[in-house]
Amino acid sequence: MLTINAFAYRLGFDRVIFLQITSHFISDFSYTSSGTELRLLITIGTFIAMNRPSLWELECFVAVAEELHFLRASKRLHISRPPLSRQILALEANLEVQLLRRNTRTVELTPPGEEFLEEARRILHHLDRASFAARRSGRAESERLRLGFICTGLGEDLIQVFRAFRDARPACQLELFDLPPPDQLRRIENGSLDGGLTAGPPAKRSSDLKFLVWKTDRWMVGLSERHPLSVKTRLSVEDLRNEGWVVPSRASAPALRQCLDELCTAAGFRPRIVVESGSTQAVLAMVAAENGIGLFIETLSRVIDRGVVFRPLDNRKAVAKRTLVWREGKCSEALLEFQKVLRNYKPG
Repeated sequence: MLTINAFAYRLGFDRVIFLQITSHFISDFSYTSSGTELRLLITIGTFIAMNRPSLWELECFVAVAEELHFLRASKRLHISRPPLSRQILALEANLEVQLLRRNTRTVELTPPGEEFLEEARRILHHLDRASFAARRSGRAESERLRLGFICTGLGEDLIQVFRAFRDARPACQLELFDLPPPDQLRRIENGSLDGGLTAGPPAKRSSDLKFLVWKTDRWMVGLSERHPLSVKTRLSVEDLRNEGWVVPSRASAPALRQCLDELCTAAGFRPRIVVESGSTQAVLAMVAAENGIGLFIETLSRVIDRGVVFRPLDNRKAVAKRTLVWREGKCSEALLEFQKVLRNYKPG
């Protein structure tokens, strides 16, 4: 009969560490069959030689690390507390490092535990993505289209486009990334995006970037509800000569800043910028707080109903060109179909 001590001795392990490693998948360590003994030795030896945590150990660790409470983590995993504790002990023994400090009242991550948590989450996330991709492939849904967009441009028109594309190419997964135009262009050029939806053609672009203007929108002036100009239904650029502007940074919204410069220059003045921000949401909040006025795409004006009022400009040049940008020579069948949908777009 082979005992725990004998197994541990053969593998060169201390008995306590060996117990911690093996207790989560072996319940009885005494065997009389030499064949069974050999298979068990091979199983344990392979496990230890790999020195690799199991996915179940990662799941257990992430649950405890996020809950910082063994009982809550065990309920989340639908297991009892003792086997969960054994899983964590086995994981720490396998890694030969303490991941958690615990006593009768508290659980906290050690520095190695914090680093391991980040990587464990990433591994589980990639596993979920791999599983999703496999299921999608099994449903003949292996094609994908990766597009950048600007969240402030997401209105009924773009939703209509996405639905039309889904109807035309149901087997294609559409992945959307909320990114400012410069980040979109950078990712299009390095191949991590197939295309980008922006508020205008890029002012500075490499020669291999192509673009399609599929829609025009008006630029609207945003004012606080108590601003004196809010009583007007339409504004001229001259009305705005003495106003302070709250605007996105030039890097995050190049088309908006270019339009503002051109409109004000044509009227004989330069816009007085009082605050710059990389976030359109922050710009809206500052306009509502009466820090200044702003310029916004018409699509956004349809989804904001409090704090800020929007007024059109009586200038035909105050338009945003809604644009799809992509890299020449990197046009997949899915992207060609998306371009076709944009060309056929008609306001609903």
